[in-house]
Amino acid sequence: MKEDDLYRQTSQFRLWSFTPTALQDLRRRTNSAAIEKISDLIREDGKETSGVDFLSWEEELELVNFYVKKMNDIAGVFKLPSSIKTENYYIPLEKFVSTIPKTTVDDIIPLELPVSQSLKFCFSVHHPYRPLHGFYLDMQAVLPNYEKDRLGKLIGDARNEIGDSLYGDSMFLYTPSQISLACLRSINSSIIQLYIQQKITDDALRERLLNEISAAQKLIKDFKFPSKERVVEIDKKRYYCQNPERNPNSQVFKKRKQQEENGELEKANKKAKMAEQREKEAESFLGPCVK
Repeated sequence: MKEDDLYRQTSQFRLWSFTPTALQDLRRRTNSAAIEKISDLIREDGKETSGVDFLSWEEELELVNFYVKKMNDIAGVFKLPSSIKTENYYIPLEKFVSTIPKTTVDDIIPLELPVSQSLKFCFSVHHPYRPLHGFYLDMQAVLPNYEKDRLGKLIGDARNEIGDSLYGDSMFLYTPSQISLACLRSINSSIIQLYIQQKITDDALRERLLNEISAAQKLIKDFKFPSKERVVEIDKKRYYCQNPERNPNSQVFKKRKQQEENGELEKANKKAKMAEQREKEAESFLGPCVK
């Protein structure tokens, strides 16, 4: 699978591919670190943490899965492409915010760096749609007796399956080519079985690939979005353990705001002093300015 070889050289594979165990461990550690940090902030806010019921990593994941789907729905409502920077689909920020009620450019700009950092600056996403087209072309050569119209329908149906595969953990655990084959096999297992037999003559390698594809199929099929009722339940719990730095009514928020304002004032004073110093140096060298 040449496409797989190329994918394994990308930053996406290096930074965002995991084993199931490693992915679960990462979620546990991230949850524990967040609980520790927020506990410190709650205490800094003058409150006790003994009665706080923090979200588990499983509950956090349910929220993430719910809002990932919402993000896709919002993109459809506002007619936004799946990617702007990496697909050469430039949208001026002013036009972008004009589609979102009660949102200004100043609301968006501060979020760009945190979002980029959370993505580890991986803006180019390698998805299963690209290898799907490659399989379409290759299957015409490997299986010349298979009707082209039927093959076209198979690819079209698999494209819909790929849309479902983008949710859940499949993109973290499998390569785009494996996901693409899994979606094709979900539509027509016999033709994909024949295609793989023709492409891979090594029995052990073929068996390994089929096992990977079967596992990916099951993962995609078994994924379910949490219900709205379940999300409301989790969100109520989240409200009482949220970061005080994000709550305008908390003492921590007000303290950080004051620190920020003091920092800006300090920067302005420092800048003014530097300008004054430069003016004095210029006067000593050139004489006073004519006024």
